[in-house]
Amino acid sequence: VHCYRAVLEKILVTRDKDLRHTILKSVAKAHQMSFKDYAIKATSNLKTEFASSDFDTPEVRKELDSWWEVVVYYTIRLALAPVLETVILLDRCVALLEAGHHNLLLPLFDPLLSPRNQILFAVKK
Repeated sequence: VHCYRAVLEKILVTRDKDLRHTILKSVAKAHQMSFKDYAIKATSNLKTEFASSDFDTPEVRKELDSWWEVVVYYTIRLALAPVLETVILLDRCVALLEAGHHNLLLPLFDPLLSPRNQILFAVKK
């Protein structure tokens, strides 16, 4: 499904740069349908008209065949996101400390509910 969305995004941006990151219609059970069916349903709320042949070209099939690249990208992205968020929070703690403000980074709730469970307390002098 991530590959479907990535390929559809590429098609949309090729058609019109203003369609980048456009909100598309949610498609239930997308993993059980062809890309063409998914794309037609996902773009049904857009004002731009698409022919079903727009979604069944050799270029589109080539992009869909490289689905594993999208999976690798998303896996790395998901693995590194918590590390990056922690580095950002620690950088903010150091910046506050260098400015002379005491601060404390604490977990606010169970990290199983959300990995963004940290709160940064700082005392203004």
